[in-house]
Amino acid sequence: MEGHTLHPLVRFQRRTVNGGPGPARNDAIDIACYPTTLFLDDDILLAPGTLAKLDESGLPSTRKDPSLIGHVAWDNSTTVTPFMQWMTDGGPLFPYARITDHDDCHWCHYVTSLAVSSTELVKMERFTDRLRCRYEDLELGYRLQRRHGNRLRYVAGATAGDLHGRGLAEWLLALRRIEADLVLLSAMTGDEMADAFGIIRAKALTSFATRPLRIASSLIRTLEPQMLLPLRFDRYYGDLWEWQSLSQSYRIIQNFFRILAIRDALGLAPLTAVDTETDSASFAEQLIANLNFPATRAEFGA
Repeated sequence: MEGHTLHPLVRFQRRTVNGGPGPARNDAIDIACYPTTLFLDDDILLAPGTLAKLDESGLPSTRKDPSLIGHVAWDNSTTVTPFMQWMTDGGPLFPYARITDHDDCHWCHYVTSLAVSSTELVKMERFTDRLRCRYEDLELGYRLQRRHGNRLRYVAGATAGDLHGRGLAEWLLALRRIEADLVLLSAMTGDEMADAFGIIRAKALTSFATRPLRIASSLIRTLEPQMLLPLRFDRYYGDLWEWQSLSQSYRIIQNFFRILAIRDALGLAPLTAVDTETDSASFAEQLIANLNFPATRAEFGA
């Protein structure tokens, strides 16, 4: 890093206080001197030709120009686990399959792991400092669309690789911080997405069943260690069924932890189990202990 500070085209800004991603990006916006600003996360590596693809799609240089997002997936240097595959295949991390109109995306797809906007526009709005962990980019995307009518275009051919692998236990533990910011994001955007974010459902629940979660946990421990990647479904149907079972198990476990994190952020009490003597907080600890088996710890250093 120190060597790069001598680069004639790269400027480094050092912050003395960790205020989260929003203020850090605002520091860079303040000194931006070109009409177009490219946002990247620090663990994202651009693929060759990505800048050319963005240029072909029309780089935004005025406040009237559409902002652009590219396509981020796991970097080729990263070993993809079954859980990481699920995160990109209908899971929560790279939800590009949910984009219905590539030329006019919803603001919730404004993810600055790879995004391009007019410098003039982002200088006007800037990132919030209230979201300290996540979603500060979505909140900015909301304001860009609602206040300025800024259209968001998805450029699928502009690709980049994520260098930071995720493990299941690591992800579940992080959800408490992540979903607290999601609840705040929902409030900051007028609860427009409260239903889609799962907040309304989480608030309405009063109890839960442990049996589906135990089954899902057991399936993950059984199927994940023997799952081969890349996935092949051409040999026999068992492969497809096993992958579908594993994917659904990931979804069940994640949704349970999301519900708990949302309720915790809202100050709501733990849920009561209907099929055993426990509550959701205690059972969540049991699930984490059960799912954090050696393969996960070795892979991600948990």
